[in-house]
Amino acid sequence: MVNILSVDFDWIMSPSIDLYNSKAADNLNVDISCPATRNVTLRPDYNQYKQLFIYLQNITNKINDPKKVIFCDKHREIETCIKDKWKLDIPLHVYNIDHHHDCGYELTLQDTLKDGLHSGNWAVAIDNIKKYTWIGNANSETLTLTDEKIKHFNEFMMVNDINAINYINFDYVFVCLSPGWVPQDLWPLYDILEFNIRHEVI
Repeated sequence: MVNILSVDFDWIMSPSIDLYNSKAADNLNVDISCPATRNVTLRPDYNQYKQLFIYLQNITNKINDPKKVIFCDKHREIETCIKDKWKLDIPLHVYNIDHHHDCGYELTLQDTLKDGLHSGNWAVAIDNIKKYTWIGNANSETLTLTDEKIKHFNEFMMVNDINAINYINFDYVFVCLSPGWVPQDLWPLYDILEFNIRHEVI
């Protein structure tokens, strides 16, 4: 089984994401999608940023292939990476570091998929993801293990500790900014991360 590390940069926004979590849109910057944030400094967790930086450096150094490490804007673009760029049609175990579980937020799998694949449901929409490990935050909206949307997984796990990926050998890495969930003034942190990781694997 192929192991994919998926990273959503909004994972580092746990200290302030609750201010706009129910209002941010997939294609909008939080500063304009949520008036409550306009006079508030939206702070990331810099310790999480540092952890993420170190883990990605170590993991991508082992992969050492720029074609297997991809940076994108939106999480829904992971489907294109899996199906078209990496051409993976075999069972996958995805480890997703993300403030959101991305298994859809409707009650049933059918309702979750009725509008097609998007950044909020890709984890259950990509049919060859057979195992799914979600590394969220303590204040993330959780799933119950009996949730109908995740029953098709052969294995599902949710944890709040990035160290859960400590001993995993990853085959591919996907990282996205999610500009609708990360304030624009913090995008340079993502740019720094991307520049350094790309430099490591080229």
